[in-house]
Amino acid sequence: RMSWAQALGACHGLDIPFTFGLIGTFSLLNGIEELIFREDNRPGWEALSDAIMAYNAQFARTGNPNVPGLPEWTPWPKTKLSPGPRFMIFDANDTGQLIHMSRTVR
Repeated sequence: RMSWAQALGACHGLDIPFTFGLIGTFSLLNGIEELIFREDNRPGWEALSDAIMAYNAQFARTGNPNVPGLPEWTPWPKTKLSPGPRFMIFDANDTGQLIHMSRTVR
């Protein structure tokens, strides 16, 4: 069986239902979302949506996206050659969110 989540990846606009807590009520992919957001993986996508909404709300309130209990969202390095985190990865498995900072490769 094909994994639609892997086939689509982080396609344009797929973050919208996560950002606004509208998964299951927001038709974005002409019915394909029913193949991605299933009951058996509900805990994972709900946890990811909750985390994304928490980061956005904290950033709107304070100017800093970091929320206690979630992975730290560190600032970007000032130069491309600077080692360290480069961007935030937002993902989930069937049971929870998988959020982490990427690392540059030397």
